[in-house]
Amino acid sequence: MTINLSYNGDLSRVQIALSNVPNGAVVVERSTNQLFWQTVRGGSNLAVTGGAAALDDYEFDADVLSYYRWTQTNLEDNVDVFTSSGTWNKPSGLVAARITVIGGGGAGGGAAITSAGQCSAGNGGGAGGVSISTIDAASLGASETVTVGSGGTGVSGSTGGNGAASSFGSHVIANGGSGGASFGASSSNQLGLGTAPASVSGAVGQVTGMGGPGGEAQSFGGLSIARGGDGGTGPFGGGGRGTQSSNGNAGAGRGSGGGGAANAPSQGSARTGGNGTAGVVIVEHIFADAT
Repeated sequence: MTINLSYNGDLSRVQIALSNVPNGAVVVERSTNQLFWQTVRGGSNLAVTGGAAALDDYEFDADVLSYYRWTQTNLEDNVDVFTSSGTWNKPSGLVAARITVIGGGGAGGGAAITSAGQCSAGNGGGAGGVSISTIDAASLGASETVTVGSGGTGVSGSTGGNGAASSFGSHVIANGGSGGASFGASSSNQLGLGTAPASVSGAVGQVTGMGGPGGEAQSFGGLSIARGGDGGTGPFGGGGRGTQSSNGNAGAGRGSGGGGAANAPSQGSARTGGNGTAGVVIVEHIFADAT
């Protein structure tokens, strides 16, 4: 970040030129002793736009005995949120970035067709994993590829699809959640073990965490009761609810798992587990003290 102060040929005017300053707004202040500062007239909320190419010139009433400074009052580029894959571009003046990556959630398991005295159900899908890193700007490229992992897709009467991994270049990677298993039609009692949370194996980050596990399916043919497992909870909201004799519900928050489906006895149609939700990549920009 740079600031240039110069007289424009008129001893009653001073010119300020800002360059390589984060987009947002600045205020220009004057002091005679560098202890007490006052905003110069017309020096509040001056817009800075154009990123690295920014060069905005302003002129103020001035005198040769005063000191001048500028202070960043608002940053427009402090956060980038990617809800779909794309490209991140390094903003001007960046010092570091705190990057949060969440993988896609797995879909809930489906439920098979049932005959009299039979039930079927599916486990909830697992939530996507989480990886977080704070990285110096010098270690980041001028641009980085951002991949937002898709949520798993429910399958009629079968195991739900897995969620896909999300990543920020090769710097931060979070795995997707697993799809929920499906139990076939049976007159016996069946209790699922739930769906394991997203693995941290292969994840990349200073902090890595597993997603919430998918809930257990319950199928009691003798009692004519069945319920799909709830989807795993992600950092931004709960998973989809498991159901009774219907399709599972989709996940709610980013990276959450879908709910499992269920079928009561004598159901002539297979049910589909709820879809998992896509992940997200959040890049928080850290700038230097802009005074």
